[in-house]
Amino acid sequence: MTFVTALLFILLGILTGMVLTYFIMPKDSGQEKALQKQLKESNEAFALYRTRVSSDYVKTADLLNQMTESYREVHRHLAESANTLCADAAEQPKLDLLTRTSEHYIEAVEVQGKPQEEARWH
Repeated sequence: MTFVTALLFILLGILTGMVLTYFIMPKDSGQEKALQKQLKESNEAFALYRTRVSSDYVKTADLLNQMTESYREVHRHLAESANTLCADAAEQPKLDLLTRTSEHYIEAVEVQGKPQEEARWH
């Protein structure tokens, strides 16, 4: 009978501990609410930051495209002016966009008298 009594006291102790823990422990901590509020504010701030970064990148890309187009227009103007204003074909500067690519650039440099190996490294 001592074994049954000991088992009964152990179960009674566990049950008492559970009941006391339930009443002593705070059910809804103010700290938890504060942390949840802080997390929500941080997530909202991060979403706003991502939106701003995204729109900034879009604007930067648009501005770079506009700048590229402006340079292209300047190049076209210079090429047309050089073709129109320079009387001698030998004195005309080479302002063709194709001379900027690797194969055509090497050919253009070779025409001007530089060796091909030197032209590749420029």
